[in-house]
Amino acid sequence: MKILVVEDNELKRERLVQLLKARNIEMHFCKSVGPALRYVIQNRGNISGIILDLGLTTFDDSRDYDEVKGLDVADRLEVEGIDIPILINSSTKLSDELKEGYQNVVGYVCMDYMAKKEDYEKFDAFIASLQEKEQ
Repeated sequence: MKILVVEDNELKRERLVQLLKARNIEMHFCKSVGPALRYVIQNRGNISGIILDLGLTTFDDSRDYDEVKGLDVADRLEVEGIDIPILINSSTKLSDELKEGYQNVVGYVCMDYMAKKEDYEKFDAFIASLQEKEQ
């Protein structure tokens, strides 16, 4: 199983590395929308799931940060017909309308060093659902 992690915050990325390594999960990292989309399109058959930050830039060296730029990834996957489960990992709160607008998005967590028990439970449920699909 391989998970794409799209996260620009180094501390959150380190936390996700710890959590995924503890579960023996292979991972690939991107820190902006453009590289993440290229990676997904080139590797669509080899990615089990995506852990996606919302607050991102389009490219690593751009300054066009937006609190919900990560949703561009979910939008593009739907347009391309790529069905990969996405777990949003962000402290940004979304409205119910935005939450319901994405078929691939299966949950929302904030997996930083202050994560709540319910975030860990949702994270583990996401991983378990991916593992179940792999079998």
